[in-house]
Amino acid sequence: MSFFCSGKTVAGIFEMSQLWESYAKAMRRRRPGSELSHNAFGRYVRRAAAFVHHTSVVIGKMDGDTFMVSHFSPRTNREGVGMLRALAAQHRVKVILAVTEDMARMLKKCGFINCNETVKTMFRGEEVVKHLFTN
Repeated sequence: MSFFCSGKTVAGIFEMSQLWESYAKAMRRRRPGSELSHNAFGRYVRRAAAFVHHTSVVIGKMDGDTFMVSHFSPRTNREGVGMLRALAAQHRVKVILAVTEDMARMLKKCGFINCNETVKTMFRGEEVVKHLFTN
């Protein structure tokens, strides 16, 4: 089962410590040390929107019918891929992701479309180029 909801709803459904552990594990796999602290993550989730897929969550901001992804908390790698595929298949909500080059191939395999556009963002004082994808 997959659905969109508020971050407050996510906080009521999931144990936040477990959700943070899943998020931190995913972040450490690609960028060790780049994860938010447990408290900062919890504060952010409660103010955000979310896409829930089984026991995994994608966190972001909802603007009308557009969901802008910011954080990813897959319970398992397999469920994370399933969650991305379910998110790519959404028809009533436009999904936008801005990701680094190393994530691009995986998103294409999951059904996202490369917009062939990049944006420069600041991450912990360092400029990072991100590629835009949509569903």
